Amino acid sequence: MGFQAPRRTYSLEFEGEDFDGLVVKVRPPTVGEALANFDLSWMQAEDISEKERLGRLRDLYELFVSRLISWNLEVDGELVPTTLDGLLSLDNDFGIRIVRSWLFETSAVPRPLAESSPAGEVPEELSLPMEPLSTSLAS
Repeated sequence: MGFQAPRRTYSLEFEGEDFDGLVVKVRPPTVGEALANFDLSWMQAEDISEKERLGRLRDLYELFVSRLISWNLEVDGELVPTTLDGLLSLDNDFGIRIVRSWLFETSAVPRPLAESSPAGEVPEELSLPMEPLSTSLAS
């Protein structure tokens, strides 16, 4: 039996006036999905048509929704479905913030450990008293 690859789940917890209390549970993209979708330079590129830009953005939203497990997001007291239509029903800046958080969290370098390793003891050799060497006599 081979090694079972882990199936990681991320819990995106938001803070701030408009997002306080929002919790989004997502899975990361596969390596192939990340390579195909995480180069966002096309958003600023001048040599891309608006139609292509919107198509790529929709592809990114579809990828996000395919990895969306759950959220506690409500609009007017009703839970927003975890579907593309549900995401597309949100205000643009709100939806983009959620997707950007997913991109960042699932592609960021892992955070450092909470505590650094102890410095340890100073080697005895470094604590030996030292005197300058005597000057050599001319031969």
